Amino acid sequence: ADVKQAMGPDALLVGNSIRDGPGYYAEGAGRFLAVLDGVVAEGYKGPLTRDTLFYPKESEWIKNVDVLVDVQSQGKYFLAIAKYDKNRVTSQEDLSQHVMFTLATFMLGRGEGDSSAFSYVYFDPEDTDASENPYLPYFHTELGRPLAAYYKKNGAYQRDFAKWKIIVNPTTQSANVPLEKEYVTLEGEKVSSVNMPAHTGLILTKPRDWS
Repeated sequence: ADVKQAMGPDALLVGNSIRDGPGYYAEGAGRFLAVLDGVVAEGYKGPLTRDTLFYPKESEWIKNVDVLVDVQSQGKYFLAIAKYDKNRVTSQEDLSQHVMFTLATFMLGRGEGDSSAFSYVYFDPEDTDASENPYLPYFHTELGRPLAAYYKKNGAYQRDFAKWKIIVNPTTQSANVPLEKEYVTLEGEKVSSVNMPAHTGLILTKPRDWS
């Protein structure tokens, strides 16, 4: 509290020791929000020592969604950082799947406005100055306002936005998800249902003529 007071009303005090959702709950880090303006989860995709084939169990994964809900419900900021060690990338395909899965996980819990952000870091442990923040086009997807909280249906977690729909399957089994109407994938394919393999995330857009 003394530090926050000394910083003045125009400065933000943000803590970065929670690692991820499971870490936030295991350490009871929510108590620090009484004096912090927000938190940074530098291990949001999982430990840096894990390769791109590693995914948490569903019971642990869901905490990465709920931590966003909890922090933002208290009027605080949340920054999720998905940091990947380039030496532990099993393939470009595995990396792409993992990044989409992690971003979609973030979208399930994010609130309205600018109180949360997602960052992707391609980390070089031998030369940290050479680490990159790759740009992927769908990072700046304008989802529109969330229509409701996330929900689980047909074996997958879903969330509806004004312009888009987010689906995540954090389980070890594939899930066939029927859609209430026809959507369009990022590749431009129209779909009325989607097959979600284990550990995948998906962003779908509503057609322009969808009322």
